[in-house]
Amino acid sequence: MKEINIINKNNDYQRFEVLKTNRNKRYKYREFLVEGVRSLNEAAKKIHRN
Repeated sequence: MKEINIINKNNDYQRFEVLKTNRNKRYKYREFLVEGVRSLNEAAKKIHRN
């Protein structure tokens, strides 16, 4: 997983907002956004298993 720190509303922030709200863009970019501590921990477990 790649960690990105967002300080201001730059291109990275806008991309995250699009991934969060637009299903078609998630499909197009083949990316997804995981929010919340529990969800992040579960995603990390699945990545480390493979």
